[in-house]
Amino acid sequence: MRLTAAGEVFLAECRTILAAMDTAVRKARKAAGQQRVTIAAGPGSGPGVLPALLAAGADGPDGVHADVVFTYDEIGALQDGTADVALMCQTVAIPGLELIELGPEEPVVLLPAGHPLAERPFLALTEVEALPGYAAQLPNEALDTMVDRVALGRLVVVVGDSVRDRLGQSVRAVPVHGYPDTQLVLAWLPNARPAATRLTATAHAAGHNGSCGC
Repeated sequence: MRLTAAGEVFLAECRTILAAMDTAVRKARKAAGQQRVTIAAGPGSGPGVLPALLAAGADGPDGVHADVVFTYDEIGALQDGTADVALMCQTVAIPGLELIELGPEEPVVLLPAGHPLAERPFLALTEVEALPGYAAQLPNEALDTMVDRVALGRLVVVVGDSVRDRLGQSVRAVPVHGYPDTQLVLAWLPNARPAATRLTATAHAAGHNGSCGC
């Protein structure tokens, strides 16, 4: 059994159509994927601006749906491709990133409820740095774990004011004077995917202000 000349032409055209359909499916899937982004955020970000950011990004016919990855290395998550956008606190300039400032974050030191300094209206940074157990860098662990360690008197750390809602009765948050000014920012790489830039544009237009528990 052999194809006629007309059949050969018809078969070639069908193969072309099928190839075009495969290409169209791949492009459609890619376009759909571009409507999702991954946001890197520090543990404790949930009670602050993050929910409002997610809601604003998803709003409207061109909304962007976002997944969230919690990490203390937000910049690293951007650089290795784990995340498209980072919600983080900035105390110094971050070269190589584009960003939007969302609002200031007040630094507070976490102390056990029974600590002699826990009821002070504020502490100077020099006082905080002299406390036993003070960690200048946030430990790479969950916020709840840090709070438990503070309650046990094994850790003193400076975080953002928005964590107050997650402290319970065993830990106090005392404002710190002299700590570097901190801004909550939304940051991304210059070559971010279209959906990521759409999310950042939405956040800028909405003018969200809040804190993230830096």
